[in-house]
Amino acid sequence: MASDLAKRLGKKGRVERDQLVKAGVIELLPVAKPGRGKQAALTERGWAWAQENLDAEVCQSKMAAEVLEAVLKHLKRYMETHNLALSEIIRPAPEYPRADLEKLVQEVYFRLSRGRSNVRIRLSELRNCLQGMSRSELDSTLLRMQRNGVLSLYGLDDPREIGIDDEQAAINIAGFKKHIVYMGG
Repeated sequence: MASDLAKRLGKKGRVERDQLVKAGVIELLPVAKPGRGKQAALTERGWAWAQENLDAEVCQSKMAAEVLEAVLKHLKRYMETHNLALSEIIRPAPEYPRADLEKLVQEVYFRLSRGRSNVRIRLSELRNCLQGMSRSELDSTLLRMQRNGVLSLYGLDDPREIGIDDEQAAINIAGFKKHIVYMGG
């Protein structure tokens, strides 16, 4: 809450909060219950500033620790929602040229299918073999390959066939989950 922030920091804190609002870094929004004050929220400018200053020295104040704790909780929720590992966010995945990514996907597909085309391979197996590639990079590569007619992505129709790994590995296309990669010959 914005009022909590101002109370903790005293008059100086209210002045600093107001300066942040004036600079367009935060905005004060009404909370769900009327009469409960306002909530401080980062604006797009505030998010951009935070991203540019991730390497800044952390202040030793208790308030800085609370802010960092809140950011880490938000990061955790984001990772859980988007099924991301911390290593995918912090450790940069190796960057490959587009053609190399597509070639790599094809090589792994044919290794999993034992050299045969027209075999359905679970996306979870493909992801497992391509752990060095970020999820977003693999998804965009697969979608591009599908658009170019190199492969097809299918969903599993029988819910009894869908395991936890399949569900977590699925690509959502227009509200339909795709669990299978199929590459024709």
